[in-house]
Order: sequence, then structure tokens, then C-alpha cells
Amino acid sequence: MLPTYHRGGCPCFPSLIPPATLTSFLSNFCHRVAHLSLMDLQFSLAQFYLLLFSPRKVYEFASIRKKQKNYYARDDPGFLLLLFFFFLVTGVVYALAFSQSALGFLFTSLAPPVYLLLSSFVLPLLNYFILLNRPRHSHSRTGTISSRSREGRNLSPSSTSGPRPEFLFCFDVHWNASFLYLVFGLILYLLLFPILRLLPLTVELFFSNAIQVVGLTAYCYVTALGYARLGFSDSSLPFFLPALVFLLFAIVATASSVNLGDLLISALLYSQNQLTGPTMQKAGVPEATVIGLNDTIATPPAAPEVSVHLEASGGK
Repeated sequence: MLPTYHRGGCPCFPSLIPPATLTSFLSNFCHRVAHLSLMDLQFSLAQFYLLLFSPRKVYEFASIRKKQKNYYARDDPGFLLLLFFFFLVTGVVYALAFSQSALGFLFTSLAPPVYLLLSSFVLPLLNYFILLNRPRHSHSRTGTISSRSREGRNLSPSSTSGPRPEFLFCFDVHWNASFLYLVFGLILYLLLFPILRLLPLTVELFFSNAIQVVGLTAYCYVTALGYARLGFSDSSLPFFLPALVFLLFAIVATASSVNLGDLLISALLYSQNQLTGPTMQKAGVPEATVIGLNDTIATPPAAPEVSVHLEASGGK
């Protein structure tokens, strides 16, 4: 029996009638989280590979899901669990490199997945409202009209207004893009960190800031690709605008001798620093060493007291 469509329904899946609503989707999603055997981890790992080398194919899978299940969002939690695992492992490596205590190790290890979770409460919502408020125009090309006319019933209530964005799919796009930032902004920087510290200060600043620009640009590229590939947005400029702004900021930071890589490490060590004080004055130099050096310079060892008996010598 074919599914029935109407113009109302859940705002996240406007083309579906109950019981295929947001509640049922999340119920099925949580059920699969509790049963590892229901997750396709091999397919999820393949998507991470495709995000690095062919991100367009990842969104082709979303288009196939739309045709088969009438929604774009992933219903397999395996991808999300692996993503949080990768962020946690990255945090553990940063903690091994920079933490100075057991408590600091714990907080630093949890920092990347916590930042990912916090960003998931803000950026997908922001993108969703941007897509809702942007005008969607009909396509005038014959090939585009003919191809979209066959899918118009599934994509939106009106074939001339374009597909309406799905709320949960915005989370998928954010998590796809976050993996690219993890690879370029966090992992690549950590791998090159020992080499960068051996370079002259100006060269180190340039490459450290350039790595962060590449990481954010990769995030914006995958975000723009996801919304443009499925027809949610006619222009990719709003999603590339943060990368352009960050590029200008990185140029100013480089000219001002501000290392964005050090700021990244400080953000990861923020909770530890609140408890135990700053861990380093410069990334890679433990504060304990600096404090010990300063104490040695400020308070030199006391000279032995020499008693001079002036009166006795004067009497003689």
C-alpha cells in the first residue's frame, strides 16, 4: 500500500501524516541506540570515508532515503555514535599531550565531544531558520523541471516553491561537517604541532592559523553542499560567509601575532585551567616548570650569615 501525503503534518516532516511523525522517528532512533545489532556500523564507517574523498555521495544516500522512507535524516544512530567516539579519542590524545593532572586529563578528554554537543544545539537550528526564511524559486530549465516534477509530491506541497528543509536533516549536515573540522582543525593540527614548534615564530603563526582556516572552510563546504545538493538552498553564499569572515580574522590574527592553534588548545584546556590554574604560558610548556623557574630567579638562596665583631676588634 502506497503512503498518503498531505500538506500539513509534522513541521520536521511536512509531507508525512501520523504516525510517521517526529515522535515515532525519535522513538525508532532511540530503540536502535539501545541495540547495537540494529546499527550498520560498516556503512557508517564508509560514510566517514566518503565525507573525506567524495562528500556528494553522502548526500546522494540522503536523497535515496527520501525516496524510500520520505525523509532525508539518518535513522541509523551508528554514524552519530562513531562521531562522538572519534571526538572522544581526539580529546584523550590532547589530554595525554597537555594535561598535568588526572582531573585535568578527564576534563580535557571530554572537551571535544562536549563542544560538539553544545554546537549541535545552536548551529543546526540557525541553519534551519536561515533556510526557512530564504526564498525558494522555481527552476526554469527544462531538464530540471522535468526531473523535479516527478519528485514534487515527495519533496514539498508545491512543486514551484522547492523542497522544504527538514529539521532533523540539519543535524545530519552539521555532524557531517563537524567530522571534516575534526580531521583538519584538530587531528591535523595535533599531528603537525611538534613540527610547527620548531619553525620560526612567523612561519608557525602562518601555518597554525592556516590549518584552522582550512578546518572551518571544510565545515562550511560540506554544510553548503548538503543544502544545495538537495535543493534546500539556491545559493551557497550564506553558508560560506562564516569561512570568509574567519579568513579575515585569521589574517588579522597573524598580523597581530595571535596563534589560533594556541587558542584552540586553551579552549580544550579551559575546564582544567579553571580548577588548577593555567597549564602553560605557551602551548607545550608546563606551568609548573615556569613557576619553578620564576621562584628560583625571584628568591635566590640566602647567603650564609657572617658575624663581624666590630667592638671586639676595636678594643684590641
